[in-house]
Formats: sequence, structure tokens, C-alpha cells
Amino acid sequence: MRSLGIMEGRGGNQFVPADTATRAEAAVTILRMLEL
Repeated sequence: MRSLGIMEGRGGNQFVPADTATRAEAAVTILRMLEL
């Protein structure tokens, strides 16, 4: 996902899959997936 530019880490380039995504993060992820 990162290599395709769909998902990025949070501040400090951290990936926290167990954390809850914000509405903004979800929206950006969906928009990026639709652009593929």
C-alpha cells in the first residue's frame, strides 16, 4: 500500500495498524484507491 502511495505513516513515519483511523485518513485512503 505504501509503495503504491495509498497509505503513509503518521507523524515520524510511524505505522500504527491497531490504532483507529480518523475520518480524514479514511477519506484520503479511499480517494487514493479510487485514483488507481
